[in-house]
Amino acid sequence: MKNLKVFAIGIMILFVTSAVFAVTAERGEFITLGRESEEEPGTILGEMVILYNAPAQVGEEIEQGVIPLALKSSTVVQVLDNVELESGNVYQISTVGRGGGIIGWVSEDYIYEITSAPEE
Repeated sequence: MKNLKVFAIGIMILFVTSAVFAVTAERGEFITLGRESEEEPGTILGEMVILYNAPAQVGEEIEQGVIPLALKSSTVVQVLDNVELESGNVYQISTVGRGGGIIGWVSEDYIYEITSAPEE
């Protein structure tokens, strides 16, 4: 009985901690791109986030000589669509602006937080 109680507590802790790290966004929401620094919690890593042309390409190695389209971490973008793959959720995102925007697909690992619409 004691082992069952310990197992149940372990499952609850695992569920809560996994929910903390996964940010799920919906179509139309605005998100901040980036990953949290492990050394400095609460800050975004200063890296470029690669945008892919199709959901199935997310996470694939970029061909040598090809310059990928990328956005700076902390860029606010809008979610256009999401697809669930075996490897996890991927999101079609777009920058927002008067001249249109840059569109591409990113892994859910690069959704730092859901935020409000950017000011123009």
